Amino acid sequence: MKRIVIFLAVFIMILGSASPALAASSEQGFYNPGSAADLSITFRDASGTVTSVLEDVDGSGTADTFYPGSDRLTVTFSNAVSGEEYLAMLVRGTSLPTNLEDSKYYDIRQSTASGSSVTFELYPKRITNSIQMTLFITNSNDETVISVPMYYWAGHSAYLIGDGNDDGRVNMQDRVLLTRYIAEWDGVEQEIKKMGAFDINSDGDITQRDRLILSRYLARWGGSWNSYFDQ
Repeated sequence: MKRIVIFLAVFIMILGSASPALAASSEQGFYNPGSAADLSITFRDASGTVTSVLEDVDGSGTADTFYPGSDRLTVTFSNAVSGEEYLAMLVRGTSLPTNLEDSKYYDIRQSTASGSSVTFELYPKRITNSIQMTLFITNSNDETVISVPMYYWAGHSAYLIGDGNDDGRVNMQDRVLLTRYIAEWDGVEQEIKKMGAFDINSDGDITQRDRLILSRYLARWGGSWNSYFDQ
């Protein structure tokens, strides 16, 4: 009987100290944004402002500040010089590319300061994978006045690599969609059901390189071209 009582006491202690397991989020959105003096960020979706929740976004076991469904930002820098031009940029990685045509740029917006503040509306449409990026704000002298880390979680939405229209097959219809998306055809984004499926080389962007890989896969080049689709 004494052993049973001890066992029950230990079991109750374990239950009392246990915390619920956290699981990676299935939703997309920004999480764990950096902060800086004179900077405010509002996370939004198509309907309006998104409120943060505590959630283990990436399954690491740590609760993150997550803005579920957020896909755009309203950014205000409140230590600006009135009348001066500023640029706000969302960039893949931690440093500014030297070429404005670089695919690391997810969005670039220019705005003129009114009084001591300047506001930008950023809508990075090309993010397809979970990724780290940086928000930069520069002044008219190309000096960086803001640099804070940003993270985006693309969720666990299942898809077949290359199957952008989500019909269960990778074929020429997907290649046509991908070609039109890269060429920025109007309305093509509504035809793509699984945008992440077109980031074939998983570099966080959809480019001509992805189109080349898909084309050679469909042309049965074999070899390393097939390895992208064996995930």
